Amino acid sequence: MINASCIPSFLSSSHHSYFINYFIIISLIHAILFMPAIAHTDEVKGKFDLTKLTKLVNGKHIIRLPSGLYHISETIVLPSNTILEGAGPNTILKAASPFFGQRFITSLNERNGGKNILLRSFRVIFNIPIQKGDSSGILRFENVNDLQINNISMTLDTKYYGIDLSANIQNAVIENNMIENRGQGGAVMVRNGIQQTNMESRNIIIRNNALKSHCDEPLAVFGWMASVRNVTIQANNIECEGSSFGISAFGIDTLGHTGKLSDVTIHKNIIAGGTRGAIGIKGGATSITASDNKIIHTAGDGIFIHAGGSGLPMVRGVFIRNNEIRDIGRHGIFAAGSEIRIEKNRISNTKGSGVYIHGSVRVTGNEIMDAKPGILADGDHKMIIKHNRCRNAPVRILNNKGAETKDNILE
Repeated sequence: MINASCIPSFLSSSHHSYFINYFIIISLIHAILFMPAIAHTDEVKGKFDLTKLTKLVNGKHIIRLPSGLYHISETIVLPSNTILEGAGPNTILKAASPFFGQRFITSLNERNGGKNILLRSFRVIFNIPIQKGDSSGILRFENVNDLQINNISMTLDTKYYGIDLSANIQNAVIENNMIENRGQGGAVMVRNGIQQTNMESRNIIIRNNALKSHCDEPLAVFGWMASVRNVTIQANNIECEGSSFGISAFGIDTLGHTGKLSDVTIHKNIIAGGTRGAIGIKGGATSITASDNKIIHTAGDGIFIHAGGSGLPMVRGVFIRNNEIRDIGRHGIFAAGSEIRIEKNRISNTKGSGVYIHGSVRVTGNEIMDAKPGILADGDHKMIIKHNRCRNAPVRILNNKGAETKDNILE
């Protein structure tokens, strides 16, 4: 194996003095110097010069990597207006051991911001320790406007997320990727660690991805310390055996966090597994829609809606519609919060209730079969239970002060 690095020390993610003799100082007009050199073991012997693979077209840096196995020993750092693309899954970027850097791929000048970055059509293998730091990660980006990551396959064994949009990401599309994390981390995370009001993360689409992890959620959308808004999660295939949730939408998840999450659409995903649930909506999240999803084989709830812990804010404005939920280890839908609508879902074979409600909740037009019971209402809030069809799934009201039931069909 050949591990090569020829990026100047002032642009590298590592500043170890024993690498200085290997650096080549080239004029800054060569924009490619934002990346470390890599060795291509199948076809190229010795140092591999990335400048030969870069074209400057209309102000955009285009870097094309042919098929082959590339061993990467330092962080790949991308400036604005860059396309990094391979020839498909046979272009393999593998972390070399030892790896000198806190991230595998990131953006240049993250504090001042970047724009127009595209990664596509290659494979990533990362299964070794990474340099510890305050902002470590695999593909981790901050302060980027117009980011696209597509047609990338990732095989990981790490405690970090494969793709981490960690702060102030605007207008991003994550699509057609295959990510499996066999370590403690997840696959895709959206969050925001920058509290300035003009630096919220927003307008983010995550669609048509195959995501799998065994510990952290495969797909997590999280306010954390600041605002995250307008996120679409669509047509993803999620495997989360051993993970707490398959898809999580949290405003915050612990006291001391100051973030908020709003306007999230979770649509037409397939989710299998989840120790606590397939979809988790918690921590003051508002204006969340989960529709047309298929949820199967969870150990916990199909969809879990709750503050998430003592002292955390209530979830508000959630619309759960037309989901198929079956073979569930607890409740099909557990809904505790305010302004929650549960409509036209098909729920079957739950070990707990088909729908459990506590708070200001409407349950209308659902089909529930083989649940214990079909609908379970608790508390004295205003609850409406109408036009549901329940087979082998009775309706039970624990406190009848706030519940209105009408035109339910019990078979």
